[in-house]
Amino acid sequence: MSSILNYINKNEEEWGHISQLEDRDLLCALIQSVNVSSKAKLGTLIAKNDYPLPLFYSKYNFDQNSVDYELSFELFKDVLCLTNRSLAVVSGTQSANFKGKSSLIPFLFERLHPTNSISRSNSNNIWRRNNVDIICNDDTCEKWIVADFHSYVESKEAKNLLKSFGAYSCLHILNATMTDLDDKSGEFSSELKEIINWYKSISANLSIFLLIRDYSSVQDKDKFAKIKRKLLDDCNSELFNLTLLTLVDIKDENDQNRPFRIQTVINKLNELVNSADLKKINAFYS
Repeated sequence: MSSILNYINKNEEEWGHISQLEDRDLLCALIQSVNVSSKAKLGTLIAKNDYPLPLFYSKYNFDQNSVDYELSFELFKDVLCLTNRSLAVVSGTQSANFKGKSSLIPFLFERLHPTNSISRSNSNNIWRRNNVDIICNDDTCEKWIVADFHSYVESKEAKNLLKSFGAYSCLHILNATMTDLDDKSGEFSSELKEIINWYKSISANLSIFLLIRDYSSVQDKDKFAKIKRKLLDDCNSELFNLTLLTLVDIKDENDQNRPFRIQTVINKLNELVNSADLKKINAFYS
C-alpha cells in the first residue's frame, strides 16, 4: 500500500484529490472489494500484520453526494471469536480532536504496536470522524483489545458503538481539554456528561482515565486544582473509578521540558493500565 501511495503522491497533478489518500483508505477499499465469505480470513491476515482492523469506516455515496459509513463485523469472525482478552476504549471529545490520541496507544498497552501509518491521520482528514479501529494482534499482545475511536464521536451509529464497547470494557481512556470543564462549577461539558451518565445508567464497573490534553502548568494550574477537587468529590461515590490526568501539548517544540513531562504522564498511565481490574469479555464476537 505504501508503494501505491508513493506513486500517487509523486503524481499529484494527475491524481488530484486522490493524493490525499492514506494507507487506511486503501485498506478500507480492499475490505469493500472482498466478498463476505472471505472477510474473516482477511481480518486475520490484517491483524497478523499489525494493522488495526477498521470496524466502522467512511465511504463516499456517489448517488447522494454524501458520506456514509460501513460496519465490518465480518472481519472479526475468526480473529476474535474465541478471545478472552480485556477490552479498552480510547476516544476523545471534539475539543481534543487531532491531539494524537492514537499515537499514545503503543506506549500504554504492553507489546501493542499499531502500524504508524494506519493509526495516525492527517489533521485535515475529516473522513476519520466517527471511524473506529480495533487493535487486536494475538502475536504481540495477549492482554488487550483496543477500540480506537478516531477524531471525535458525532454520528448516532458511532455513539451507539461507543456505548456498546463501553458496557463490556474495563478501561476507557477519555481525551478532553480544559474547555470541556466549566471554570466555576467544575461541571463536565455536554459531551463528557453523555458518556459519564451512560456509564452511571448501566452501573458500569470500569476505570476511566480522563486525560486533559494541551494542559498549561502556568495558565491552567489554579483552575485545574479547583476542578479536580470538585470532580473527585463527585466521582468517589460512583461505581466506576475516575482518574484525572494532564498532558502538555505534545507538538509544542518550544517547551524544553516537554519530553520529560510527556514521559512522566505516559509512565503514570502505563502504571494505571497495568493495574486496571481486567475484565475478560469472553468472546467479542458470537
